[in-house]
Amino acid sequence: MLRLVERARQRYHRNSSARNDADKPETRYFATPEELFAAMRRIRESGQALLGVYHSHPRTAAYPSASDVEMAFYPEAFYFIIPSSRELNSGVQDRGRKNRGC
Repeated sequence: MLRLVERARQRYHRNSSARNDADKPETRYFATPEELFAAMRRIRESGQALLGVYHSHPRTAAYPSASDVEMAFYPEAFYFIIPSSRELNSGVQDRGRKNRGC
């Protein structure tokens, strides 16, 4: 699921969701233009501003793919990729080994 993050008076305000309409949703993400336009209209009409866009990579590293870069339509926004819990756990374990001198 793609989330658009809004801000009001320099504070995080709320999320606007867009469902994944990709042909292969397990490996790709596609929000329909209609959903994106509707979300941006809600943001604009409420006097808010787009702060960022985030989604997850449940099966791959939290690093922008070629399609992520291609689909980054909002130059004013921050883009976040949320790592999988497996990737987060791996990072915690790696830091623990380094801290123990392993």
